[in-house]
Amino acid sequence: MKEGKEDGVDWKWTNCLTLTMSNDEKHSVDIPAHEVHSKSVNGLHGNNFYGSFTIVSKKGEIYNHGKSINASPTLAQHTEPQYFEWLDEQLDDVPLGKIAGAQAFVIEINQTNTPCSKATCRKKILSCVKDGKVVDRDFPMVIARMSAYQIYETQYPKVCPTSFEIEEGRKEQLKTFPLASMCLHRWPEKE
Repeated sequence: MKEGKEDGVDWKWTNCLTLTMSNDEKHSVDIPAHEVHSKSVNGLHGNNFYGSFTIVSKKGEIYNHGKSINASPTLAQHTEPQYFEWLDEQLDDVPLGKIAGAQAFVIEINQTNTPCSKATCRKKILSCVKDGKVVDRDFPMVIARMSAYQIYETQYPKVCPTSFEIEEGRKEQLKTFPLASMCLHRWPEKE
């Protein structure tokens, strides 16, 4: 695993996207990755992007949003801004009790390339995690759980792994991560 900080946010590269938490009864609850992470984004037909979200209650109940967005970059707008516009609309349809009783909000993103440097892309994701705010809604904790086919550019994100670290990281034993505000990113398929 490779760890680091970017704009004050913990960033972890790993081979496992499963999160764990202790619920009110002190039992361990696994929060598996959303189904968007199983979709193919290998880039054969452009830049593919799938996004959704998961809400974890203080009791350990998991709400995987049943809808996802399939966004494409445009000349005027990258995929992440399209995701956050979609997310704002989707949150309006989530029962208020789910949001009010949330322990954590998980941003779920799977895309061809890792989030780029544009201020409306990776910086927006980092801001949500750091501030605990997703499209004007406050959460005790925000996690960005991401996967991508390849690294966009070697300097993005700032905590970018080397080819050697990626190769070694894929050999690691699978392990889960305790629920905490962070960016959790699966090793890319292509270096």
